[in-house]
Amino acid sequence: MKYLMSSYNLVAKNNLNSKIRSQVKEGFLLKMTDGHSTGFAVCQVWEELGSHPLRDQLASLKKYLVSNNTSDLLPIISRALFYARMDFDNRKNKIDVFSDKKLPNSYFLISQISGYDFSHLLPGETYKVKMGIDLTVETLGLKKLVEKGCRLRLDFNANISKSQMIRWLEEGAKELLPAIDYIEDPCNYNYADWLDLKTLYPTLRLALDMEFEVFFKSDFKFQKEKCFDVLVIKPASQNVVKMIALAKRHELRFVITSFMSHALDQVITLFEAMNWQGHPLYFGSGLITHEVYEQDDFFKKIKLNDSKIYLEEAGYGWGFTQELDALKWTEIRGTHAH
Repeated sequence: MKYLMSSYNLVAKNNLNSKIRSQVKEGFLLKMTDGHSTGFAVCQVWEELGSHPLRDQLASLKKYLVSNNTSDLLPIISRALFYARMDFDNRKNKIDVFSDKKLPNSYFLISQISGYDFSHLLPGETYKVKMGIDLTVETLGLKKLVEKGCRLRLDFNANISKSQMIRWLEEGAKELLPAIDYIEDPCNYNYADWLDLKTLYPTLRLALDMEFEVFFKSDFKFQKEKCFDVLVIKPASQNVVKMIALAKRHELRFVITSFMSHALDQVITLFEAMNWQGHPLYFGSGLITHEVYEQDDFFKKIKLNDSKIYLEEAGYGWGFTQELDALKWTEIRGTHAH
């Protein structure tokens, strides 16, 4: 089996969240082939949010190609390899993974509400809003969403302190509380701090995403009671089956969301959301992330029907056959560890 890569750049229309200022996002597509069949996946990282750099992901893959030891793989490249193998099998067996499947609804994403064109607002829909750049301006925007009957999922990326969060909830957001599905990463994860928030606001759901590693290392088993309610699962970086088992063990709702990445990641995440949308703990999905980037040949194939995304002319596996065939690919050769 040969492994190849093709680098890409995505250009963001605005700041993607309170911690990410770069407008250009780099990543690479992974290809595996035996000379007859092929499989594809995505490797993109968010160093600003704790991911290992792309070069480290690639180095770990090169090491694995020699050792064949999965422990050499970093999490993101490990998931890329997993989905490339799945795609390889589906293309080889001519399986359209999206045929006869019910499309899941998705919430909409607003990465920077201060510059949002509210003429595009869809009344009554659910919006995930990135928070933490300018709370005063952002709160005014949230009030406009609520006035139109929208539900809110707010993502602070742990960018403010617990005391700032409490002050905002008391002074700016009290009237918004009935419309908030959850607040994601309200501050840096700490069991006591998050439990304080839950105690002060018992009807407010908290969601864990980027702080998962801290939780995993320190409080994998909750102490006396749960300090959050929703687990955010990203197939691009996490084992979906294991994460859902964790959610079930602790009676947490879960959300499946893309990695704000390449269109191929959107399609892979759509596949997972389709498969898990009937689970009793499923709490929706975040799939409409292509709109935060400038169009490219892949994003052009992602179509939107109300709050559902689908792939135009899916074909076999993850689709995009023509677009993938048109790329230039460089072989990845294994290297021995030093």
